[in-house]
Order: sequence, then C-alpha cells, then structure tokens
Amino acid sequence: MNASFILLGMIILVGALLVHKAFTGGIARTAGLTFLVLAGFGNIAVGLFPEDVNNTYHTIGAAAHFIFGNIGMSALGIAFGQNRQRPGVLIYSIVSGMVGLLATGLFVSGHYLGMGIGGMERIAAYPLPLWLIVMGIFFVTNVPAEPNQSYMDSP
Repeated sequence: MNASFILLGMIILVGALLVHKAFTGGIARTAGLTFLVLAGFGNIAVGLFPEDVNNTYHTIGAAAHFIFGNIGMSALGIAFGQNRQRPGVLIYSIVSGMVGLLATGLFVSGHYLGMGIGGMERIAAYPLPLWLIVMGIFFVTNVPAEPNQSYMDSP
C-alpha cells in the first residue's frame, strides 16, 4: 500500500510536468499544476510515513493530497474552460474537486454521513486518482493534429 502511494505521487509529479503545455498559460494553469505537484508530494509523504509509524507526517501528506489535489483539479478545469471549447472537462474537473473538498471538510469535522471514517476518507481521496485516469484518457484520445496546437484548440 505504501509503495502504491509513493508511485501515485511520482506519477502525479511526472504527469504535471508532461501536460503543462496542454493548458493555455495563465494563473489557473499555474495554480492548478502547482497544487497537483504539492498533492504528488503529499502522496509520497503518505507512503513514506505510514499512519502507524509517523502520524504527524502522514497527516500532513494526506492533507496535501486532499486539499491541494482537489483544488488543483478545479483550477485545471477552469484553465480548460477559459476558451469555452471544453465545457465537459471544465464541469467534470470542478465538480470532482468540490466533491473532494466537501468530503475533506466532512472527514475533518467527523461527519461521516453513515459511511464511517474510512468511507469518508475515500470520498475525499479518490476524486484525484479518478480524475487523473479520465484526463489521461482525454489526452490520449484528443491529440492535437498540429504539433504546436493546444488540446483546447483541437476539435
């Protein structure tokens, strides 16, 4: 499990570097990618510091994943939506980020809505990995026709 957290964190870091040109420049892209990088480091920390070994660093890493990952998704959705050609990506990204942030707030406040602590933790944590899969599929299936063309400009 710890190795999978470290691997996911490294994949997030590499992915953020590889896709930065897919977004038009601006504060939403910069913020979104920065938040994803912080979430990636958070995932690595979760794997390096298991809860039963070092709860403080584990909690800091999990908080980075929960907060920065969910905000990063929303910011990158806004970056995609700036040209209004990809409303589905905009809506999916923002909704995913907001669901994750809401679940994070409920998790931290002890309101588990009948799902228990583990269930609410999953709802706070899983929007980012699911979003990464969906966006990966999007990027693979929407490769721009021209080398210098943005994903947002392709049909």
